[in-house]
Amino acid sequence: MRKITISNIIYLFLAVLFLTVGAYFQRMDINTGLLITEYGIILIPAILFSLWLKKEQSIKTFLRFNKINTKTFIISIFIPAFSYPIAVFGNVVFMFILNSIGIYDSHYIPLASNLSEYLWFLILIGVTPGICEEVLFRGFFLRMNEEKGFRYSIIYSSFLFALFHFNAFNFMGPFVLGIIFAYITIKTNSIYPAIIGHIINNSIATTLSYVLFRGVEDIGPVDIPPQVALAQMAFWGIVSIVSFIILRFLIGMMESNVENENKDEEKMNWKAYIPVIACIVIYVYFSIQI
Repeated sequence: MRKITISNIIYLFLAVLFLTVGAYFQRMDINTGLLITEYGIILIPAILFSLWLKKEQSIKTFLRFNKINTKTFIISIFIPAFSYPIAVFGNVVFMFILNSIGIYDSHYIPLASNLSEYLWFLILIGVTPGICEEVLFRGFFLRMNEEKGFRYSIIYSSFLFALFHFNAFNFMGPFVLGIIFAYITIKTNSIYPAIIGHIINNSIATTLSYVLFRGVEDIGPVDIPPQVALAQMAFWGIVSIVSFIILRFLIGMMESNVENENKDEEKMNWKAYIPVIACIVIYVYFSIQI
């Protein structure tokens, strides 16, 4: 069985666990549920499946736990600051499209009400997903889909990453960030820049939520007037263009350690994607139910 087929079957398996076991524990207690989801459904399976499928490679090489130099480390710290506006722009555009057809976001967002909760959320929502999700998506799934080439693997693993959130209002942001993190993982041949970027990106979002919505018990659906939404898109669009230019410059400064690409030119078999198609159907169902 080809790697891509195995990868897609594993993806469906983890998605079902996420939507059943993960959702169950998150409904009982959001803090415990998120820890169970990140470590039990994302990180541990990623490592176990990697141990099974790594073949002659070491687990360190397979998941790209390779050292980076000081320059790359420093650049990795700044990349999220210029990736974040692009991700926000993507989400704002997608939100505008969904709102225009009568679909509004009703997902619960945990908010910190005090400093101790904020610091805990930095670990729970910032550090934990930054490690666990990167090992699964920029480690395992990026590697498993490389037989069709680096470009394919970057785009496809980023799509899987965005889809795994099962939230239409949070699709474009993760997709954009996934592409950026996957690209720098391939370029540096190391997962560490992506982990650093993911942690800082989520920490930025957590910090902004704490500063802007402190004292608010819940964020419900908000009906934003079209003119306000268009103004938001224009603002974030301009910021995104500037951010993209700076981002390209920063990534260009990173040391390149690209591996040799062994691209498989064999015709794509659509049957290999049935598990992911099933996930897309589930995704659409969840979006309609919002």
